[in-house]
Amino acid sequence: MPGDDPYFKSEKERSTSAIKRSETNLRKILDASPFPIIVSSRGKGDVIYVNKLASNLFGINPTLARGRPEPAFFCQPADRETVADILEKVGEVDDFEARLKRGDGTEFPALVSASHVDYEGESAIFLSFNDITRRKEMETELIRLATTDPLTGLNNRRSFEELAEREFKRAKRYGNALSALMLDLDWFKRINDAHGHAAGDEVLKNVARIITEALRETDLAGRIGGEEFAALLPETSTADAMEVAQRLRATIESANVGSAEAPLKITASIGVSQRQDSDKELLTLLKRADAALYTAKDAGRNRVDKG
Repeated sequence: MPGDDPYFKSEKERSTSAIKRSETNLRKILDASPFPIIVSSRGKGDVIYVNKLASNLFGINPTLARGRPEPAFFCQPADRETVADILEKVGEVDDFEARLKRGDGTEFPALVSASHVDYEGESAIFLSFNDITRRKEMETELIRLATTDPLTGLNNRRSFEELAEREFKRAKRYGNALSALMLDLDWFKRINDAHGHAAGDEVLKNVARIITEALRETDLAGRIGGEEFAALLPETSTADAMEVAQRLRATIESANVGSAEAPLKITASIGVSQRQDSDKELLTLLKRADAALYTAKDAGRNRVDKG
């Protein structure tokens, strides 16, 4: 009988020993990997191995993690399903972006890679993770720097015009009301000359805060020049926009726009205009509001005019 053949037994033992050595080497490689790794059963999707980095990343005990459903690490079940679909169709997944969750429920963004692997005699799924929280924070910061006025925190001119262009096209498409405000601080140069540029910066920051507080979340505001600001009010009639502008003018006039140690007063002139059906581009609306602003300036400042 083959089973009684010493040579057959020897070959079988050598084969079994080779498999065990291979599995031991695989575990050593996974343990030493620079990436967090989870291995789950291909059938049920239960976790059968977690390396130390994955344990740290997800905040879980490796022993307790075994037997846990591996999809539970994904915030969105659809993301895990997409990973599984790509894996079945292509044979591997390379840097799929998903949101994952730790043992305490906190979420984080990561790149997920996956492939099929034999692990301890079982067909399994090998998953590695790259936490990209820092990268996302840097991307957000770069976007903020590119779109935000660094002094006031409002949209810079370019960002304001891009966002306003979208609102203008939307209002034109659906025939909605849309109003624009152009605001300029009166005699601002006198503040800089008499109190210094640091005081002038404080004024600009405080006026930006007043503008932000006066507007709705759906409104847009931006600093488009040294002491010039703009706002766009979707679904707002001329009458309502005039009311907002008058309230804004009065608030600026009555506020201390300096510091607690060095209080300062300033006024603002504001031009208001509403989108007209004949307006073919945003610039036409803004120019009309700008012309109304200079009408207010010429009429004595600290006024609101419409164009």
